[in-house]
Amino acid sequence: MHDAFSGQFAAFTQDGEDNKALFAKVGKLTLPLLAIGGDHSYGASMKSELDYVATNVQGAVITSSGHWIMEEQPQRAIDTIVPFIEKK
Repeated sequence: MHDAFSGQFAAFTQDGEDNKALFAKVGKLTLPLLAIGGDHSYGASMKSELDYVATNVQGAVITSSGHWIMEEQPQRAIDTIVPFIEKK
């Protein structure tokens, strides 16, 4: 597992630098984004991270959930996603 993931995670720093350079050229995304985090995982940090690259971010935190939101709290996720999609 370590060897399989080490390259993927090692690329995160370079991905971040590449993304900064891209958004400096083209500006932030303007489409509506829904950033969902589980309260036992990313939580509100998902929105905070996307605020760096987009201007229209709505955040949501799903309670009693970690990284696998759809498996852990499917109905809460659906109740969050559907209204976001329907208002567009």
